[in-house]
Amino acid sequence: CDILILAVTDTAVLEIASSVGIPGHTLTVHTAGSVALSALGRKSNAGVLYPLQTFTKGFPPDLRKVPFFIEATDSRSLTMLREIGDSIGAGAWDCDSLQRRHLHVAAVFANNFANFMMTTGENIASAAGFDPALLHPLMEETMRKALRNGPASAQTGPAVRHDHGTIKSHIELLSFSPEYQKLYRLVTRMIAGHYKRNSR
Repeated sequence: CDILILAVTDTAVLEIASSVGIPGHTLTVHTAGSVALSALGRKSNAGVLYPLQTFTKGFPPDLRKVPFFIEATDSRSLTMLREIGDSIGAGAWDCDSLQRRHLHVAAVFANNFANFMMTTGENIASAAGFDPALLHPLMEETMRKALRNGPASAQTGPAVRHDHGTIKSHIELLSFSPEYQKLYRLVTRMIAGHYKRNSR
């Protein structure tokens, strides 16, 4: 059976699927986390093969460690996608379009937002005259502990300790950027609230 995999951006799936003439017998698959199976516009021979991983040119991931989440219009197509996920990745998990959207949101927090926080940390260090690379050992240790113990158990910092003096001082130091102050206040409030609720 022929397989056509549309490994394109989420916003391009619908346009490409509707504009390319695809034979009815060809299993057509997209890999987008936030796009429904129905975007392919097919009642059979259609599916989703979503790798829960970030992909950047020049940084090929080890697919053997990547979980694949699959959905299909029919059992035959689902079986084929399961075989692909099991053979090239860490396995294949059934996941409908709504579940996959929730997973995609979780991935944005765990990957995109976490990466932006590291970018912000580097910007603040640079503004103070430091080489941002000095933060890299801290980033590595943070990730190592989060993966070993779970991020909830690995959380440290003034928000967890309810160290209001340090928090106030940090906000004052961020006076050069009202946006950073706003971000600091929001995340601090969320961390403090989370650990207060879970300590009861």
